[in-house]
Amino acid sequence: MEQIPIDIEQLPQQGLWGVYRFKQGFGGEVVRAVGAWDMALAPVGFALYQAGLVAQRSARELRRADLPGAMRGAGLRVAGRNGVAAPATPARLRPVATASEWRTLRAHVPEPHVLQSWEWGEIKGQTEWHADRLAVESAAGRAAMQFLWRQPLGSVPVRIGYVPKGPVLDWSNLDLVDEALGAVEDHARALGCIFVKIDPDVRDDTGQGRLVLHALERRGWRYSTDQVQFKNTAYTDVRVREEALLAGMKNKWRYNVRLAEKRGITVREAGLPDLPAFYGLYLETGQRDGFLIRPYEYYQAAWTTMLRAQGDAGNPAGGALLLAEHTEEEAPVAGLFLFRYGARTWYFYGASSERRRRDMPNHLLQWEALRWAQRQGCAVYDWWGAPTNPDDADDSMQGVWQFKQGFGAEFQSHIGAWDFVVSRRFTGSTQRRCRRCWQRCGASGSSR
Repeated sequence: MEQIPIDIEQLPQQGLWGVYRFKQGFGGEVVRAVGAWDMALAPVGFALYQAGLVAQRSARELRRADLPGAMRGAGLRVAGRNGVAAPATPARLRPVATASEWRTLRAHVPEPHVLQSWEWGEIKGQTEWHADRLAVESAAGRAAMQFLWRQPLGSVPVRIGYVPKGPVLDWSNLDLVDEALGAVEDHARALGCIFVKIDPDVRDDTGQGRLVLHALERRGWRYSTDQVQFKNTAYTDVRVREEALLAGMKNKWRYNVRLAEKRGITVREAGLPDLPAFYGLYLETGQRDGFLIRPYEYYQAAWTTMLRAQGDAGNPAGGALLLAEHTEEEAPVAGLFLFRYGARTWYFYGASSERRRRDMPNHLLQWEALRWAQRQGCAVYDWWGAPTNPDDADDSMQGVWQFKQGFGAEFQSHIGAWDFVVSRRFTGSTQRRCRRCWQRCGASGSSR
């Protein structure tokens, strides 16, 4: 037996959750059992039995979908495929047409992610994605979502949707969670999407995260086989003095930072004219490490947009290009690109040459990146990517993770990407073709 470490006041009211709240109030403890299991002694008969159960469930769903006029008149609706009646006044979706209004809206929701920024929608708009910025307004509260969609199969009227690192809301407000998920589902239906993906930064190792997972499963969402962004990340709290940041590093990492300086490596904040040189480094890194590199125009759009945003003092979004150089080298030996939104900085793109690798330019680069985040008044430096399982020695992120850990990065696990299949009218092959478009058409905002 184990006590569930969650606040029962935050549990949903409907179904067995209400009964569970009542029982746990008396100090009841949960007992996990293996559940019911079947053994088919007559395979054909068992298959017929299962088919009958499926037919029964389908009939029940059909009856629920055909609600009596009295219920419809009362303002009730069925939310998705879970059969749960939604509130009489469902959430309202309101389009947001200007960058200033979008920034104002996002200022009132917690943990706004840079991939939900107005600027990221503009970047994706240059790669055949459409960005719908929507305010979700309900009695439960307010949320926001930048809904990206595209028609990947040319003239075939099939669309896919994606809400990168969103929707943005207070995920501890379970009523609002339901409203926001319903809004994503409804907008996907209205656009004619066959499925929609979300991957909010919700931790999966907390009671709140487990309740969000329950809400997703209850509404028919499924854990995605296509984790577009990194599922997990790592972070460093930069609200401390530089001495404390250095003290949080491993001894070897502090030594390497000083070694780079002694060997003549310098780091400068670069600008638009330096983007081609950085792309050259990035191309070399991709060829060496075996990851996909897109054409220069794709990165130029992203980097230029964020650098220009950085020049706008009133914009919560921004970015920086840092280049490591040596007086004996004609070109930079390493570089990285940072994204910023509000109180968080993300390490998005990193690149290095074989030249001067023994002089530890990457260590000095990351040290200057942490200092840059501090100067922006940020609270968190997000290292953007960590192993799916930090204990798995074969995880492809282990080498990168060890490098980040040396700087004192702290691991943070998230719920990952979840898909909602809006339409089942299309064949599995069509759905697979659409999913393959994630890589081909640049759905990902990751550094790869």
